[in-house]
Amino acid sequence: MRRRARRVFCQYAIRLKPDGALAYYSRGIARRAKGDLEGALQDYTEAIRLKPNFALAYYDLKPDFATAYNNRGVARRDKGDRSFAGGHF
Repeated sequence: MRRRARRVFCQYAIRLKPDGALAYYSRGIARRAKGDLEGALQDYTEAIRLKPNFALAYYDLKPDFATAYNNRGVARRDKGDRSFAGGHF
């Protein structure tokens, strides 16, 4: 899916279901690909807050929640925040 289309789709999904962790996680991926690291961090954090045991947010399409924390750590590292990133890999 194209990046812009993905973001638009995710924003629509969030409007329809504001408690949907998958939409926030997916939008976080799109935002990070665009270079919006702060937005990506916010979306990964919201996905984790909404559904702490949501496997997809931790590990992309696999049954453990590692990727969301990893993605959050990578985004923080990319922003230069090395002190916070270490706890998310």
